[in-house]
Amino acid sequence: MGQNRDRQKIFTKFVEGKTSFLSKGFAEIKITTVVGETQDDAQEKSEIIYLPIRSTGIVELQELLRTEAPQPPRKTVKIKKGDEFDITFGLEPGELASVWDVTEDSYLKEFENYQNNFMWRTVIQALDVTWEDTEGKPITDFESKKKILINTGITGHHLDQIFLAIQRLTSEREEAADFLSGKKLGLQRRF
Repeated sequence: MGQNRDRQKIFTKFVEGKTSFLSKGFAEIKITTVVGETQDDAQEKSEIIYLPIRSTGIVELQELLRTEAPQPPRKTVKIKKGDEFDITFGLEPGELASVWDVTEDSYLKEFENYQNNFMWRTVIQALDVTWEDTEGKPITDFESKKKILINTGITGHHLDQIFLAIQRLTSEREEAADFLSGKKLGLQRRF
């Protein structure tokens, strides 16, 4: 699908109910199936599926999910001379301190699951589709929607493709950005 840039405009006024920055588009995913009874007569059949998507606030979603982030357990430790708490916080040897245990196994598993669900939540929020169960009743909860996607065969690569399409809805320069380095893109005037 090609891009069509019809116009550029300077925006100077917000009108409640009339101003919208909602972007819509499609995410393209490829599905390949093999047809045939034996390996000798097998043929690949590929199909491109277009999923309708809408822009979604990734930062806003991060802020919302922050409240659901797992918290590491606390443990009480006795300060020893020369340890990180003595040096960093100036605590006296022998004092007791309550610290976060970010190495605890169950916390690490919960945190990994929390991070993995971020992309799922972003994709599910951005898919501009209706969600129904087998009886035609609306589905509203995240876990059920995620389960539906998994059961349909959506792969990690499909998720990546959808996620990139979401980003491209609102930025022409997303692909050039280095998100892991923390470098900002900066403002570019185009008038």
